[in-house]
Amino acid sequence: MSRHKYPRLGSISAPQKALCSCCSYPAVNRIDIQEDHMRGNDEVMQVCDAHLIMARSADWKMLYRDFNEERARRRAFHAAQGKGDE
Repeated sequence: MSRHKYPRLGSISAPQKALCSCCSYPAVNRIDIQEDHMRGNDEVMQVCDAHLIMARSADWKMLYRDFNEERARRRAFHAAQGKGDE
């Protein structure tokens, strides 16, 4: 059993995509959030400065709320774009 508390911030690296996963601002870093001790259960996000601060301060509730809202917004946008092609 691990002594670490989860979730926790894992590695921070250069962004792989242009936009933050949690909002529409440019991404400055890519973060790995370790959900538990099992490999493969990590969440990967591209984050802007504001969301990087949330991750570093372990404000997981706000970070995941913004992440889920932005993902739903982007999916709705792409679904609406796809309907116009038919």
